[in-house]
Amino acid sequence: MKTVLFVCTGNICRSPMAEALFADMVKGRADVRVLSAGMGAVDGQAPSQQSVEVMAELGLNIKHHSSLALRPGLIDQATFIFTMTTQQRDVLHALYPESAEKIFALHDLEPVASHESPDIADPIGATVDVYRRTRDQIRAAMPAVKELVVSTPVAARYRVALAGDHGGVEMKESLKAWLAARGMPFTDLGSCSTEPVDYPDYAYKVAQAILTGAADRGVLICKSGIGMSIAANRFPGVRA
Repeated sequence: MKTVLFVCTGNICRSPMAEALFADMVKGRADVRVLSAGMGAVDGQAPSQQSVEVMAELGLNIKHHSSLALRPGLIDQATFIFTMTTQQRDVLHALYPESAEKIFALHDLEPVASHESPDIADPIGATVDVYRRTRDQIRAAMPAVKELVVSTPVAARYRVALAGDHGGVEMKESLKAWLAARGMPFTDLGSCSTEPVDYPDYAYKVAQAILTGAADRGVLICKSGIGMSIAANRFPGVRA
């Protein structure tokens, strides 16, 4: 399942229009989910009347849309994120650098004429004609969005082998919860106790999981990280 998230400021005009336009474009595809949110949104607000009106002209009903504030969880869930402006894109890149490769401004995919602003300006408070132009500007970008979304394969989820000595138990438990929340498969190879153990034994377990193909990546935890790295690097084909 690919999740496409459109982002604007208040999630009451531009991004709901983008959500509806793209949802209509991929209608019938069970492998694509479409959402929208706002960087400054308040949950539960209705869409602007003008946006409802101009979307109805295309036979699309957004009057039951309810605004949603952008949250880290939405960033994590999204396969692709499309903002309305360069500034919004750049802010999200700064706030979520680990997700920057999946965050685009709409004009990144559909460049506009050089004499025009590349951004999709906020029409809030403007006339219906302005909303209509905004709708059409967003609509023009949708084929390029679809091409990217449909043609990009879903990224493989790494199988992760986890291990730590007695000094790494607490951090390992937190990491397990983080991986589980994101649907990432993992194997806990110990230790599960704060009783003293020998860290090379656990470095060996993860190294073997990598070398045998049981895991794609490994995470080793000890108090400094140095001992685990040295122990794991004794195995040809493993680099910590």
